[in-house]
Amino acid sequence: MKNITEFLDYLNISRIFMSVFYLYLNNLIKERCFNMKKNKGGAIGYVILVIAIVAVILASMATFVQGNTAQARFQKENREGYYLARSGVEMMYEHLRKNNLMQEFIDKDAIPGVEFKNYRFSGGGNGAVDVTATAVDVPKSDNRIVTIQSIAKLDNSSNQEVLSLRFELAVVRDKDDPSKKVLDGTTPMRDFKWSR
Repeated sequence: MKNITEFLDYLNISRIFMSVFYLYLNNLIKERCFNMKKNKGGAIGYVILVIAIVAVILASMATFVQGNTAQARFQKENREGYYLARSGVEMMYEHLRKNNLMQEFIDKDAIPGVEFKNYRFSGGGNGAVDVTATAVDVPKSDNRIVTIQSIAKLDNSSNQEVLSLRFELAVVRDKDDPSKKVLDGTTPMRDFKWSR
């Protein structure tokens, strides 16, 4: 919205400038038309002045367009990085869920071999992700907080996007063996939070 406002302000200033310039030239032409015999060759100065003013206006518009193009490219790369990082998080979450690896986070802070380094999705794309999953204890509880972090790096950009998903594993004591911890059967995962 800021760019639109700046552009409209720029257009208003340009209109005011052109109106004043038109009035000035109109008065000059009226003055000089009646005295053409005295000022032979005077028109070339006006032509050069008009060309210079048009060149300044075109140069300022080119700068404005170039700035907007750079900003649009940055926003596109930022959006692509976000979705690439989100895909990495969702891929890890599904990997942990489908392979019943959530249970292993009850006693371990990290599961050896469960990480994706420089992973490229099969659908193509223009970047890679590094995805890790770790767990920490919840104070005064058997529950654990699992964090899945994905770092997306685009091929043609120096930008990288970091996205994390945190959720709590509800851990309960086994009814048959109270020394053994298991995931709660009703709501094993809860309190999902995304962060950038």
